[in-house]
Amino acid sequence: MNLGNGIVAKHSFSRQPDVGYRDYHEKMATYAAILCGPATALKAGVTPRTFAAPEAGDDNEMFNYTETASDRAGVGA
Repeated sequence: MNLGNGIVAKHSFSRQPDVGYRDYHEKMATYAAILCGPATALKAGVTPRTFAAPEAGDDNEMFNYTETASDRAGVGA
C-alpha cells in the first residue's frame, strides 16, 4: 500500500470485525489482548492493564481514573 511521500507499507494491523466494534473500549481491549498474547508467552502474568478500575458507586465512576501524568512528570505533590 502506497502511503505517499515514498512510504510503502508491506503489512497492516487491523482486527476490525465486519460489524465493527460496539465502542472504543471494545476496540482497545481487543488490540490489547492481541498484543499481550506474545508478551504473556515470554513472561507469565504480564498485562496491558496498568491501572485499577474505578470504584463502583461513585457518581462520576465513568470518569474516575487515577491521574498519573503529574507524578510521572515529577510535578505532583
